[in-house]
Amino acid sequence: MAFKAISSPTLQAPMLRFYSARAAPQTGLRRETLQREGPRLTKLSNGIVVASMENNHPITRIALAVKAGSRYEEYYNLGVTHSLRNCCGLTNKSATIFGTTRNLQLMGTTVTATNTRELMIYTMEVNRDKLKDSLKYFIPMICEQEFYPWEIRDFEDRIKFEVADYQQRPNVVVLETLHKVAFRTGLGNSVYTPDYMIGRHDTESLTKFFKSSFATNRMALATVGMNHESAVDIANFFRYEGTATIQEVPTKYGGGEKRIEKVSPYSHVMIAANAAGLKNPKESLSAAVLQQMLGTYPQIKRGMTRSKLFTAAAKATENPFAVSCLNFSYSDAGLFGFYVAGQAEDMSKLVKCLVDEVSAVKNGVDEKDVQIGKARVKAAMHMAMENGTDSVQELACQALHYGKVYDAAELDALIDSITPSDVNSIAKKITNGKPSMAAVGNLIDTPYLDQIR
Repeated sequence: MAFKAISSPTLQAPMLRFYSARAAPQTGLRRETLQREGPRLTKLSNGIVVASMENNHPITRIALAVKAGSRYEEYYNLGVTHSLRNCCGLTNKSATIFGTTRNLQLMGTTVTATNTRELMIYTMEVNRDKLKDSLKYFIPMICEQEFYPWEIRDFEDRIKFEVADYQQRPNVVVLETLHKVAFRTGLGNSVYTPDYMIGRHDTESLTKFFKSSFATNRMALATVGMNHESAVDIANFFRYEGTATIQEVPTKYGGGEKRIEKVSPYSHVMIAANAAGLKNPKESLSAAVLQQMLGTYPQIKRGMTRSKLFTAAAKATENPFAVSCLNFSYSDAGLFGFYVAGQAEDMSKLVKCLVDEVSAVKNGVDEKDVQIGKARVKAAMHMAMENGTDSVQELACQALHYGKVYDAAELDALIDSITPSDVNSIAKKITNGKPSMAAVGNLIDTPYLDQIR
């Protein structure tokens, strides 16, 4: 039998003190600081753009952005990008859906697919020591997609659910409607599948869109938590047969109005005009400063804001309401305006007072307001960069849209270079442009567009 007196607390405490009093052994080790690597960019011979940033984080994040958003859909395949996003992780040429899912789960790897109006973005988050094994499933998941009919039918219910969920959210419905009114086709195509197209995206249509839009010269690979040389090596494994045949059609702004009546005590209205695209960083940043000057949603949960738009709306009604300035920037176009939701009987005075408030900026902007707007843009940008997933996706978008990547200091310098005259110039261009209006809900007191111009 073992002697257990040593386990007695009476003897254990003195022994711990004696051990702690001994000098720590000299191992000769020294602390070293890992070197961080700022944003770097390389364009490979196959056309793919590689952007990377090494932050020495234990999690490596990879984002592949492809120019395969809903703006590239045509009338006969509307909603195909919504279906393509749901095909992420299905059986491919190298692994079954079960093999891909189970192996990534065992390694603790997360893969997501996001479809926007311009891009399809595949993002992977993985522990550094599992990166090599995870790439064996991540790359075929994108490059070797196979669209089997029985698997397509399996996720049809998921698409029905997502469409039904979207239709129950008036703030999203009014946003999609605004884009349709403003751009009609291209950027006007919804990121959701139309009701009449659910179940009509078969193997042939998905394969056709995949082969026509997925090519290395339409891609950008971004990594955070990896050195640039490793990112370039990974990019060389993304290979596609053939070349993209999809046409790049310039965006045309239309403008107009659309109203959707629904049984509801509330009304949701968006009014916007054509604005700067991302190809003009100076104008797009000036629009961002103007947006912050007018005011967005409260940054604190259940908080309030004393923005210009909020103050104007509060004078028009004592009932609850929500208001925010809108600013959407795409590669070659944008939308700038406002969104307001409130009681149906208050909508006429709310919309008219907000139109007057936005229109007033063309008469000139105050330098103090511009400085406040610039500070808010910087704060929003830096807080967004704290999110690892958002930062790697933003890196991929910059590489694809600009052909270069900006670090925080460069973006700060660009924002600092914005002058009141820059903001005033973009304000005049927006307010003098042709407006677009979308309204959803109880529209009994919602004015028509020609009544508020």
